[in-house]
Order: sequence, then C-alpha cells, then structure tokens
Amino acid sequence: MLRVLSPLIAALSLSWVGSATAATIVFQQSGHTATLDLGPVDLAGPGTYEFSFSSSIPLFYDLSASYENHWDIFVAPPPRPHDEFIEGNESTVEDGTGGFATGFSWQFVVPKATYLFFPAGGYADQGIPDGTPLYEITRAEGPYFNFYADFEGLEFDYTLTAEQLSAVPEPSAWAMMIAGFGMVGAIIRRGSRGRAQAVA
Repeated sequence: MLRVLSPLIAALSLSWVGSATAATIVFQQSGHTATLDLGPVDLAGPGTYEFSFSSSIPLFYDLSASYENHWDIFVAPPPRPHDEFIEGNESTVEDGTGGFATGFSWQFVVPKATYLFFPAGGYADQGIPDGTPLYEITRAEGPYFNFYADFEGLEFDYTLTAEQLSAVPEPSAWAMMIAGFGMVGAIIRRGSRGRAQAVA
C-alpha cells in the first residue's frame, strides 16, 4: 500500500510547493479628478484582497475595508435538529491604511466560514444540560471598502484596483501531479497482473 501511495503523496507535495497566486479583478477604476471619494464598494465574499493605487501627484489617501463578523450557536447532536438555534450576535471588523504618496499596495482578508464544536456550559436555563454537544458557525457578511484621496484641490490622474487573490498550482506542479497519478496507476496494474498470474 505504501508503494502505491508514495508517488501520489510526492506529487501532491510538489504541487503544494509549486503553487502560484492568481488574481481576479473585482474592482478597477481610472480617471482624472480633484477629489476621489468612493464607497461603499461591495467585495465578492471571503478571500484575500489586494488594493493597488497610483496617482500622477502625491495625495493624502484613506482606504478602509470592513465586514460584519456574525456568529450563531446551535445544538449539535442527533436526533435533535441542526437548526436548533441557541444564540448569536455580530460585530464589525474594520481595517485600513492611509498616508501621503503617489501610490500604495495593501491587503485585507475576509475569512471563510468556520465551525467550532464544543460542550455546552451555562445554557441550563434554556433546557440544555452541561456537556451537550453544540457547534458555532462564524462567518463574514457584507464585506466592502471605502476610499478617499485628494490634495489641496489639485487635479490628478489615478488608477485604483482591487483584486481577489487565490493560490493555484503552476503548470509544472500540474505535470508532477499527473505523473504521480500515472505512477500510481502503473503500480496498481502491475500488482493486479502479478496476482492474476499467481492465481493461474
């Protein structure tokens, strides 16, 4: 079994090492103005966003990005339904950057939904005994950004781009994965042929 899995593990490991970053443009705007005031501009959902800005003159700029961090707790064990809601809440998560320059690059992360399983404690008044399995869903909702830039009423040319980044295997990594799957197939065929001859 180890002989079969080794090439596959090697191929997958190499593909992980050989990953590159792909970017999808989710917002792009260029123009000529004396004051740039954008927002709120919606983002596509969970992911890492890279904001890039360039201008023809130095500007005072302010970029902020935000989402609502929403969480809900449910009763987990069967046969009780998974939609048995206990409590939930939300809070605003915000980050940003600012300064005086002709350009900048900045990243903002909108996290994926997470699930946390844990034993109940402190819900006895709701009829949920301590130790009852519960789970919590935490998710980011409504991500967006705002951007402002100007300098004493002077006009400027600008470009603002927001890209969503994602890791993808490079072509050489795909080749290694395909070779690894081919090696696994060859080993399995050889093993099957050997067993068939032994039976004959």
